[in-house]
Amino acid sequence: MKKKNLFLLALVSVLSLGGCSFFNLLPESSTEPTTESDTSVESTSIDESSSESSSSTSEESSESSSSEESSSTSTEPVVLVEEIKIYDGTDPSHPLQVAVSTYVQLQVNVVVFPSNATDKSLSWKADDPTVADVSTYYSEWADVFGLKLGTTKITFTANDGSGVSASIYVETYEVPITGLKLLESGTSEEKYEVNINVGDTYYFYASVTPYATPDHKTYYRGLTSSEKQYISLAKDEYENYYVTALKAGEVTIRVYSVANNSIYRDLVVTIV
Repeated sequence: MKKKNLFLLALVSVLSLGGCSFFNLLPESSTEPTTESDTSVESTSIDESSSESSSSTSEESSESSSSEESSSTSTEPVVLVEEIKIYDGTDPSHPLQVAVSTYVQLQVNVVVFPSNATDKSLSWKADDPTVADVSTYYSEWADVFGLKLGTTKITFTANDGSGVSASIYVETYEVPITGLKLLESGTSEEKYEVNINVGDTYYFYASVTPYATPDHKTYYRGLTSSEKQYISLAKDEYENYYVTALKAGEVTIRVYSVANNSIYRDLVVTIV
């Protein structure tokens, strides 16, 4: 009986020890909570972020497209020139009268219609630019000048590709020279008698009148050998004269119009 009890006690101890080691041998993961749900959450979070980014990009793209469409829609349409009106000289039987002079120009009113045309700039061309031409065009006005006797047609054309154009007819005329003035340089004062000291230089210029004459050039008579003892004389291209006093005495300088040598004036120079 005692042997039987000892056997049972030993068996219980073995089972008890074996059970303990059995539970200890189980994998740790089998006793810990799974992380699959966490992984799923993270995956969902990434997907949502990706979705939000995609949505944001889509919205930005949509806004950009909308902005471009709005910009495209807001661009004003091109308005082409429909007509060019010139308020004088369009009738060949009544051409513009323009003086032959590079100093005097005639203003012509040239207007583009409609007033809201996108490009209102014009170009022009004269059939004979040696007779007359346009020097400038600005703010609906063109400056026309004459160069020699004759007639010509000047055509203004829109630069916007519309093909619209208009023309004027020009007839030039000469303005005859009626007088000649001798003026002290730097002033508008006429002088025909001057006193200068030996070694000094006197400056004057010659101007033909009226101002619209075709040829403003002048020339002076040649000095005699005796007169060259008292002064030296020179002229530049702008009708300015330079008189330098060499010794005491008196010399008369005669200045002529190149266009009409029957017109002249004298300057009496006294050297002291």
